Amino acid sequence: MNLSEHILRTIAAGTLALIVFPGCERRDRQPSSSSSSSSTTDESAAAGQILTPDDLELVLPQGWVEHSNAGGPKEYRPRSDGSTGILQVSKLRRQDYELVAMQGDLGTFAAELGKGLGTRGQNWGSSAGNKQGNCALGRFGFSMFTGGEYPAMLLWVTVSNDSGLMWTWLGPSPAAPEVDQAVKIVLEARQRSRGASRP
Repeated sequence: MNLSEHILRTIAAGTLALIVFPGCERRDRQPSSSSSSSSTTDESAAAGQILTPDDLELVLPQGWVEHSNAGGPKEYRPRSDGSTGILQVSKLRRQDYELVAMQGDLGTFAAELGKGLGTRGQNWGSSAGNKQGNCALGRFGFSMFTGGEYPAMLLWVTVSNDSGLMWTWLGPSPAAPEVDQAVKIVLEARQRSRGASRP
């Protein structure tokens, strides 16, 4: 099975879930609420459950807030109403992490992942390019999408020595300063060392 087939099967099985983000205006219709039923930080989560990272250290720019998103990924907003965009992050299940960590080109992987997510009901459009590199967590893959439901649709995959994360940004403008802020949050995110207390 090639990588694209695995991504599509993984998405179809519900192990990599994307939430429909309320708050941002879509190009073609009003936002709908989250459709996920539950989230957990437990590695043994059942298929379809969204894993939320509980060991991240993020430096949020002034004005950004963590927004409650029951049953969905962790969510961060530049404004509490989400009108300027929404950054979400979810943790990959162990078997998905192992697949992602093996990838030599995480940028291409991020582009393929976004393409696969487009088969799950949310229009991601097409990848306008991708990039990979190093980040504070380890490695990242990034892809920007055009022609989708939101004017700004970005997807990152980050992998460390022992976990993987999927990040998405949906917003009203790819040129907005909040996009640069979201990029910085993702690339500078760190894993809290085990036993360290939360700030």
